[in-house]
Amino acid sequence: MTTLAGRPRWGYVGLLLLWVLPGGGISARSYAEVVAFSGPTMGTRYLIRVVPPPAANIATENPRQQVQQLLDHINARMSTYDPQSELSRFNQSTSTAWFEVSSATAQVVAHALRVAEQTGGALDPTVGPAVDVWGFGPAERPQNLPTEEQISSLRGRIGYQDVAVRLDPPAIRKEKPDIRLDLSAIAKGYAVDQVVALLRAQGFDSLMVEIGGEVRTAGTKPGGDPWKIAIEKPRPQGAAISPGQ
Repeated sequence: MTTLAGRPRWGYVGLLLLWVLPGGGISARSYAEVVAFSGPTMGTRYLIRVVPPPAANIATENPRQQVQQLLDHINARMSTYDPQSELSRFNQSTSTAWFEVSSATAQVVAHALRVAEQTGGALDPTVGPAVDVWGFGPAERPQNLPTEEQISSLRGRIGYQDVAVRLDPPAIRKEKPDIRLDLSAIAKGYAVDQVVALLRAQGFDSLMVEIGGEVRTAGTKPGGDPWKIAIEKPRPQGAAISPGQ
């Protein structure tokens, strides 16, 4: 994940990741010391592996339940798939007045707008209409590719400069009634950071957290081995793992 100096490590581009052990195999001894759990979130799944602290008696369901509750909490604020989320209700509104949101949503929107400004719009959190017309959003997938006329007509509905945010009290505002926000490029990375903070507060110093391709690790696996992450290399004859360190 990209890190901006002095900024949270929130991911911008998701990667397809595979989790492997040294040599491509699984050590029964070391693997048994790792607690792993996963579940659905944000239209994808999360995968978490933690190494319980020495002499600790931690039930697997305890971190699992707390992680799921945290992710459900974030999803209820920033999901474009949940019509009742804060973000969806903002997108459905045609008002250009300030729209009250949670502090977390305001912070993520502020970060997204900051990155949009720094990249000259390469990351634009208002690009949702274009995402939908190409079939990658929550709307029903179209049967045909968009025409040049369709694409051109959407340009007036896209532009991060048409969104304002304030942190105290937290709220967001649109300059045009049909502007929409889509935080898909950044919300998963934010969620990863929040889950890591939660697990560390519970005493887990060695962990791996992944949500839909956004990943963060800390510490090492049992025996001192580092967490290894492989990126799948697509090939016509079948997927393979790209060589790397």
